[in-house]
Amino acid sequence: MRSSDFMKAIPDAVRPHLPPASRDFQWHARAWLVQIHYGQPAVHYEVWSMQYRDLLELGLHFEQRDPAANARLLAYFDAHAIAIKAELGERVEVEPWIKVGPRCTRPGRWSRSNHPLWRRSPGGWRR
Repeated sequence: MRSSDFMKAIPDAVRPHLPPASRDFQWHARAWLVQIHYGQPAVHYEVWSMQYRDLLELGLHFEQRDPAANARLLAYFDAHAIAIKAELGERVEVEPWIKVGPRCTRPGRWSRSNHPLWRRSPGGWRR
């Protein structure tokens, strides 16, 4: 499966595993990533394929034009980082990402031959 086809398939694969109130989202895909949001594209969930590092990252990104708004979101998630890690695992990182804005990410190993996202995403996206 090509990376772009894989990314475009994620929204339909995830949607039925979300609570009914969370299924009405918008999404945008490129060959290497898909972004899912609820009406505010600058605050989105993102699946990013970093094939050069054999990683697939699942993240919640805060990329608003207002740095103060991004800082408030980062502070909220940073204050709850222990609870977030307890729920999602120690590999979750809450970090200020200088290039665009803060993010809360969960990187994972990925092989194009077995697509572990198909097996792991429903639980990870529900959380």
